Amino acid sequence: MATKRSVFRIAFRIFKWSVLAAYLGLVWAYFSTKGTLTFPVYGVSSTLTPSTFGAPRPGGRKHQGADIFARRGAAVQSVGWGFVVFAGQDPLGGNVIRVVGEGGLYTYYAHLDSFAKKVAPGYLVSKGEEIGTVGDTGNAKGTSPHLHFETRPLAFFLFPVDPVRLFKGEHPIPGVGKFEMPDPVRLQQKELPEFLH
Repeated sequence: MATKRSVFRIAFRIFKWSVLAAYLGLVWAYFSTKGTLTFPVYGVSSTLTPSTFGAPRPGGRKHQGADIFARRGAAVQSVGWGFVVFAGQDPLGGNVIRVVGEGGLYTYYAHLDSFAKKVAPGYLVSKGEEIGTVGDTGNAKGTSPHLHFETRPLAFFLFPVDPVRLFKGEHPIPGVGKFEMPDPVRLQQKELPEFLH
């Protein structure tokens, strides 16, 4: 007859392998997005958009996305299908939309001038669907209108990756390149193999 301890061990192993399977699914989703995402500003070429990822910002911050300059009111479209998890205001980004979806990506659209009427938390957006327009809200007030766009793979615990490289068909990994991961994440990565035993 199984003891409470052996039942707990079996349950923990099932849980551990379920978490691992879910994580590997997120990694697979991220690396399977090669060339499948739509550029977020309609009419702007991804090849003409320079990367500003990792550039210094006030207060010791680093830029965690790409600034895509366009005329005020240019259409901002969803890069892939996903669920809107937030549509509203935030101090830095002004009018922002956050979407989780295709490729296991959390995408962040900031400094929007306006939102599309149907965009609200829980709304399922389609790839290429207009979700807002380019503006200069938040800490971009008074600058040239642009979209601040971030990509954060769930597979990498929501640490940002360079979206410009992602649109070039690359799959950047946090901590490789201009943006360094915080030390606690490096520690977790070192401990991860021990967890898998």
